[in-house]
Amino acid sequence: KVENRRKEHAKAEQERTRLKGALQRHAGLKEVNGAGSTADSVVGGGSNSGPFDEVVSWMSMALFKSALVRRFFCVHLVMLYSWLVFLLWWLSSGNATKV
Repeated sequence: KVENRRKEHAKAEQERTRLKGALQRHAGLKEVNGAGSTADSVVGGGSNSGPFDEVVSWMSMALFKSALVRRFFCVHLVMLYSWLVFLLWWLSSGNATKV
């Protein structure tokens, strides 16, 4: 039993070391990639593109983290599309010309 635990521990340590190396390589992409250009220029401006990027990042993070915000967003979409369907129906039925 103890020997099996030691083998499992050794495997887990190897996996941890491999994942830590992969994380360091991924984090090192900001420096230089194999072609000699920076990863930010390859991606197209990097992760800090300005105030618009910060606002969009904050809004998307809030949307995915908060259940209340997700529900509000879904209700908002339902109301928006029901209003659009109503307007399309109202315009197609000829009621718009009678007013």
